[in-house]
Amino acid sequence: MTRIGVSTIKRHCERGKFEGATKTRLNGIDAWQIPVASLPASAQRKLVDQILKVQAAQPATSLPTVAALAPVKPAGAEARVMWDAYERSGAEKKHRAEAALKALSAFHELVDSGRTIGDAEKAVASSFGVSKATLWRYRTATNGHHKSNWLPLLLPRYKGGRPWADFTPAAYEYIRAKFLNTSETSLAVVLEDARAVAAGNGWSIPSYHAVQYRLAKEPAWLYTVGRRGLKALEQSYPSVERDYNRLSLHELWESDGRKADVFCRWPDGSIARPFIIAWREVRSRLVLGVKGYLTPSAQGVLAAFGMALERAGCAPDFAKIDNGREYAAKSVSGGQANRYRFKVMPGEQPGIMTFVGTKAEWSKPARGQDKPIESFWRFVIDRCDKDPEFQGAYCGRNPVARPEDFDREKAIPIALYEQKLAAALEYFNTRHPHTGSGMDGRTPMQVYETLSAENTRPPVQAAHLRLCKMGSAQIKPDKRQTTYTLRIPGYGECRYWSEKIASLPLEVLSRKHNVYYDLEDPKRPVAIYDGENWLDDARLLEAIDFREQGGEKAAAHVAAKNAFTKPKKAALKAIGEAVRLDQPALPDVTSLTPPPSPIHAITCEGKRIAAPSPVTEPDDPLIPTGNPGEWMHRDTGKIYQGRTAAIPQATAATQEREEWLSEMARRRQAEKDRERPHMKFLANG
Repeated sequence: MTRIGVSTIKRHCERGKFEGATKTRLNGIDAWQIPVASLPASAQRKLVDQILKVQAAQPATSLPTVAALAPVKPAGAEARVMWDAYERSGAEKKHRAEAALKALSAFHELVDSGRTIGDAEKAVASSFGVSKATLWRYRTATNGHHKSNWLPLLLPRYKGGRPWADFTPAAYEYIRAKFLNTSETSLAVVLEDARAVAAGNGWSIPSYHAVQYRLAKEPAWLYTVGRRGLKALEQSYPSVERDYNRLSLHELWESDGRKADVFCRWPDGSIARPFIIAWREVRSRLVLGVKGYLTPSAQGVLAAFGMALERAGCAPDFAKIDNGREYAAKSVSGGQANRYRFKVMPGEQPGIMTFVGTKAEWSKPARGQDKPIESFWRFVIDRCDKDPEFQGAYCGRNPVARPEDFDREKAIPIALYEQKLAAALEYFNTRHPHTGSGMDGRTPMQVYETLSAENTRPPVQAAHLRLCKMGSAQIKPDKRQTTYTLRIPGYGECRYWSEKIASLPLEVLSRKHNVYYDLEDPKRPVAIYDGENWLDDARLLEAIDFREQGGEKAAAHVAAKNAFTKPKKAALKAIGEAVRLDQPALPDVTSLTPPPSPIHAITCEGKRIAAPSPVTEPDDPLIPTGNPGEWMHRDTGKIYQGRTAAIPQATAATQEREEWLSEMARRRQAEKDRERPHMKFLANG
């Protein structure tokens, strides 16, 4: 049936070409049992015909009825490899394989019908244009394989054409490991290094193109992660598509900061790129608040968030925010349990987001695709930063993209950039149609107005808005002028003064005070607090031109100074007059009182010497008798050795004086305690 000799069939069975063939022993002879399904299709048909003929000739026999033959399964791993190669092939190769299959199938049908091989070859050549040699190649390629696997076998160059060049596996592993690096070392350099190592290891390395061809056969993901890094591998995975229709209005806000690509000149004369902070409503894409500052800061985030709260009239349920330090500050997100920066301390001061009931959702570090607002910045760059009016001040997104005419000295005023940015954002909100999810070609303002009718959220509190608009600092007033000096980025040093605070006691002015200032307008008065006690609002002391034309501001300053100092001078004069009225008249003095006698120094010579005769006063009751160290009382006549008799009188006088001095010291200390009670607390504490 197969037209193959017995020895060839046995050899095919040993090599596994007949799937499921098993070796057994029948009647004492070694034999092979071959499943019918593993035979060629022509042999199966012949077997079926033979069985049917036997059944027709002997209907009474107990031969089993032959049912339809079960389809032959592909030959395991080999078949999967063949079909995988077929699926990965181009359309032209697949078309040629299908044409070859038709010609080969026609040849086998002719042979199975009783035609000779020669006649079948001629018929196929006439009908399909396939030569005898080509037909023989088809037959050779499919010999021993089931017909179901002929199609991938007939694929042109299925076996890979020329064999692989001689390449030591260890050498290939070495080259692949050296080639797969994020520095993207060229293959030529890697090969040069490998050939130097191969000389000592006995490696065989083919040509450059052969190695390049072998590396090209590696999976694409291996090249991506090896040459471009893990982040590139993650980005190669399809991104998720978000359905915005399931979001309600103000359910989620997002915020991010970016340094502009334009150099600006600030009011204090500094030249720098402004840092822009934006807040956006995610469902409608409407930009609610934008602020620009010299440097990233928590105050800037608060100011932009406060603007968004004021425009929306309510607070969001959630906020997708950046992982920067300005967003993780306690004044912004204090009390949130899952921020990436800073430690969460029990009892720490809640931030404004916690106050208004907004839960923070932190973006993953270095994952720009996690924030939808990233696409918004491209609009800002195109509509604002790249404006022709900013030519020369535009620096590009990186040093490589920096224009050749860029010059820091061509920086534009910050007010001009603010005006252009506001115009671009207004165009984005009201005139720029969106085609994203849930937008349907509408502008953000149109979507926002449509969904606002369904908004039933509670309004934001005015106190929360004030907290967002104010920055805070702890400052000790100047000792001489009682002024508060703040350094606001972009505006320089700003001095504030209050007449009421300047009139407070020294006890109050010696402490640090909490100063709350307006982030949007440094010219507005600042609120001064001593702990929880409000002292007063201090006004800004604006600088005056050195050579002011007209002198109005200077004159106003002098007038205010005189108005402040005149009543103080009058009060001081009144105090002095009161002191002169209460002071007693001085007695008539014609001469000064003579000073007391000097106290003579006593020297010690190492031996006892007689004490000099003291000079007695007229009222002294003791008089010398003439004997050394002997004294007599003038009234009683009693004799005393030394001046021991005078000791009790001297001791009593000294004790009285000491008590008087102690009383004076106690009174002075009590007066100091009344003037500076905090110093008493520190001394006792």
